[in-house]
Amino acid sequence: MKTALIYISRHGTTEIIAQHLAALIGSNVTLYNLENEPDPVITDYDQVIIGGSIHYGSIQDQVKNFCKRNLATLLDKKLGLFICCILDSTDSGQFSRAFPAVLGAHSVAQGIFEGDLIFKKLNFIERILFKPSVDGQDVIKINEKSIASFIKDLAVPHGFQRTMPTPHIPSKC
Repeated sequence: MKTALIYISRHGTTEIIAQHLAALIGSNVTLYNLENEPDPVITDYDQVIIGGSIHYGSIQDQVKNFCKRNLATLLDKKLGLFICCILDSTDSGQFSRAFPAVLGAHSVAQGIFEGDLIFKKLNFIERILFKPSVDGQDVIKINEKSIASFIKDLAVPHGFQRTMPTPHIPSKC
């Protein structure tokens, strides 16, 4: 199955996870970083995976815009959606706000993969905002269980659609 894995990464974690997903899927995966290629053509792909990171409660505009521009095409593809986030979020509100509801309902795989918070990668304002919540320490929390569950869900045959897929939500993300 020919797969397009489309992502954007602010501090590098989402890119690492996208590369990890590509390796787990195997051959025939093309990675597209929306920072370098803002509008990849997806018509020739059987499966599309889209991911980004949550900053200040929202996914990157590039992901939102890509989804809006390609909504009709995405609804004809086998679809996986994921986010990376680091702060405590026991509800799935961040995920549901990240992607259009129609794409969430259409997707066969959804994931919240947590992430990392490396202080030297943060700007001044981000350091001030995050320092109290994590005591100024680097935090690395990639949720391998959630990634494995996402890969398993991708194995669902195209055409099978759950009524309301529920992302694996770790206790903290």
